[in-house]
Amino acid sequence: MNKDTILPGGEGEIKATLSAGKRSGPMKKSIRVETNDPKNSNVTIFLAANVQVDFSLEPAYLSFGRVSKKDLGTERIVKVVGDDSTKFTITKLEPKGPGYDAQILPPEKEGEGQRISVKLKSDIAVGNFRSDLVVHSNHPKYPTTMININAVVLGHIQIQPERIYFRLIPGQEPEERIVSIMNTDKKQFKILSMNIEPEPIPNSSARQRSLVKYIEASKDDLEIAELEPDVNGNKRVSLKFKKGLNAGERVQGKVVIKTDDKAQETVTLYYHAFSQLPRDAEKGKTTPTKPTK
Repeated sequence: MNKDTILPGGEGEIKATLSAGKRSGPMKKSIRVETNDPKNSNVTIFLAANVQVDFSLEPAYLSFGRVSKKDLGTERIVKVVGDDSTKFTITKLEPKGPGYDAQILPPEKEGEGQRISVKLKSDIAVGNFRSDLVVHSNHPKYPTTMININAVVLGHIQIQPERIYFRLIPGQEPEERIVSIMNTDKKQFKILSMNIEPEPIPNSSARQRSLVKYIEASKDDLEIAELEPDVNGNKRVSLKFKKGLNAGERVQGKVVIKTDDKAQETVTLYYHAFSQLPRDAEKGKTTPTKPTK
């Protein structure tokens, strides 16, 4: 913005840069402008563009979503697109880790670029899967391009819900959360242990860091107990958050549950706990708040 103050009848200029990243095709973004004008306190500016690329891969982010072990043969296709898609070729695929197979395929139709087939392997571990595939080409501007691959691989032992949340209010006891653990193969198994492990603290904006403080997870966060099975024979676990948090503090971690099942020895539950900020703190003020007991 070239002016902080615009007088009645005056004009100002806003410069915006639209970052397309690896994407191509139609793109829409919006900018919200906040002012002290009582009649137009919020103004939204819409940006639209049709991004043209020389040589790119679509999609650049390949998600298999939630997939069971039985469906790991599912194929995902990445296409070479752009004005130069038929002029240059993929020369090599370089997986950056195990867990999947990738191969170069010919164009599906005349006038189109090559394709890449990606399949998850049958021996991939249960849980969150993330990896990268480096694609080499003979294009002078884009000799290498990265494809991000992710999936949530489900085993025969599953936990519902997979994530639990505790909203802490000063002076009140946190609510109990109960999760169910089931074996979709209908086989019996035992829970051997349940251990708390920390999760990476997420990146946040400067304003969020000024309001929210992330506390590293510890073994003292939760009170965990195995309950009697439900009417369907599914195992149940009770969890209560017992650590005191000041207003604006957050904790996120995971509970790794070990079983005696040789085919799936662990299942993971993720938890989040936060102590709500007072309203005046959300507006930029700070008010001391006692931790929960």
